[in-house]
Amino acid sequence: MRRSERSTRVGPGSGLTPGRVVAVVAILCALLGAVLGAAEPSAGPQTAAAKTPQKIVLSTGEFHGYAATADYLKKVAAANPAITELIEIGRSAGNRPIFVLVVSNMKNGVVLDALVPLQNPRKPAVNNVTPMKPYQGKPALWIDGGTHGAVLAGTEVCLYVVDKLVASYGTDTDVTRLIDDNAFYICPMVFADGGIEAGKPAPRADTPTSANGNYPEGWWKDDDTAGGSGAYPSSSPEARAVLEFFTNHTNILFVQSFHAGGGRTVRPYARWPENRVDPRDAAVFDRVLGKKYLELVGETVPAAWTAPLAVAPAERAAAAPAGQAGRRGAAGGAPGAPAVAEPQARRASGPAAEGWRTVYNQERQAPGAYGVFYDWAYGQFGAYAVSTQAWDSQRDPQGVPGETLAKICETHWQFERFKASLLPRLEITDATAKVLYTTNQAAKAVATADGDAVAVKKSGTPGKYKVVQVTATMTNTGSLPTQIAQGAALRGNREDVVWLLGDRTKITFLQGARWVRVGVLEGTLALPASAAREALAGARGGGGGQRGGGQAGAAPLSQLRVQRTDAPEPRQTGNKRVVSWLIAVEGDVPLKLALTSQRGGTTVKDLVIQ
Repeated sequence: MRRSERSTRVGPGSGLTPGRVVAVVAILCALLGAVLGAAEPSAGPQTAAAKTPQKIVLSTGEFHGYAATADYLKKVAAANPAITELIEIGRSAGNRPIFVLVVSNMKNGVVLDALVPLQNPRKPAVNNVTPMKPYQGKPALWIDGGTHGAVLAGTEVCLYVVDKLVASYGTDTDVTRLIDDNAFYICPMVFADGGIEAGKPAPRADTPTSANGNYPEGWWKDDDTAGGSGAYPSSSPEARAVLEFFTNHTNILFVQSFHAGGGRTVRPYARWPENRVDPRDAAVFDRVLGKKYLELVGETVPAAWTAPLAVAPAERAAAAPAGQAGRRGAAGGAPGAPAVAEPQARRASGPAAEGWRTVYNQERQAPGAYGVFYDWAYGQFGAYAVSTQAWDSQRDPQGVPGETLAKICETHWQFERFKASLLPRLEITDATAKVLYTTNQAAKAVATADGDAVAVKKSGTPGKYKVVQVTATMTNTGSLPTQIAQGAALRGNREDVVWLLGDRTKITFLQGARWVRVGVLEGTLALPASAAREALAGARGGGGGQRGGGQAGAAPLSQLRVQRTDAPEPRQTGNKRVVSWLIAVEGDVPLKLALTSQRGGTTVKDLVIQ
């Protein structure tokens, strides 16, 4: 319209009067509005349309073999790039791609490596590290099927979960929030060389290349003899692909593996009796997950699972963290790990539930038969793991999916939806940055720490350096903690950390440090106390203590540019932490807080200096 108006002459001799111009413009605008109104939806429907997933029909008349499964995943990913991504995590022994479909909102999420640049990058630059995806900064669930060649029912449940997630996004408020806030990693067929032809499952017996029985945890028996399949732990490409994915995606808190074997679910641990399971984890397994599962399948919930929580016996404080046994199994510990004395008194197992059980042999007090899916180091990754023994096609005389499989798919979709609702949700609240005073001689300013109190001695005249007190409250509003009970103690894991970020050349930490360890943020669920965890936190100097800040005595700002270990603060517990810093800031430097957790995700908040 501007170009037309500039080229139109108005006035004597032009044939157009100002009144006519106004009328013509009004008519053109009306016509343009009508055309646009017919061609484009209104703002409301446009927003809804952006969230409406593209439905890919999932056939239910027969089993999906490898080709059909891969084809379905590719179509779903191609049609829904805003909430899905298809990843090839490795190749099978038969050179078939092993696929994982990620379901998450791809437009949100933040990871720490995007916020904290490398301090000493290589020159010339070498880009040999794959950047983390935004969804790796969210809590995640892993769901797999098809670990055995003939477990096609597990594959069907995985595909059903994919279908329900994608179809519900934008239409179901709860599912939409779960996909926005979390990530689902779904691998419908781990053993890609099994069940190649749809409807014609391969023999059930595992081949040497099957992932089942080849994972590291439990591969060595307690007598140091080999008990797993394969030449060595993770010798199969399938097991290695899954392990590498877990190693590179540390945001997984829940693990679900669908097998086939009789309509029940088994939960950890196959290699430890109940007295070796931390009471916090046992409460999650039975009182939370088990209770919900039994309700879904219509089985009576044991009364003990609904009774008030009891205080953990003292002898359980000495129990080894599940998953820490490593190569030598339950008693010996991993090479270099301290030996753990087995408590004399064994706690009786909880009430038996047909649909929810542990496979540890309580009568013989011996580990269950090798090959149970979680005997491999899910514990080392700090995940809550369960395995659904789904409908078994080989035990069904009909041999085709029908009403039984449909019911199992729906039941376990509801179970996965429930588990996702329990994941941690980290928030930073009540964050303030207050200027205490300014100075031109920051190096002479002194802060003295006396317990929780910090006294600041002013020095010099007002100037360009602002001494700022930053205080923030971190909260986990989700149901579950950000790690399993001993998760942070396992190798490769860490406690939750909060960062105070800004231009490091213009910020001097007087009290506190660039990053502060805040321990493991508990969830809102009431779980029993764990003496072993309390002892661990005390030995580390406190989960709420600060590493690097809070110098005992007095120290000039000029000496605090290098982070140094300090005396720990009193440990904070529960689902909330309050952390404070004292910093000297040169000029106007943007500040932000980043609360990051391996399995609880990462959240960021900008700070405004008052």
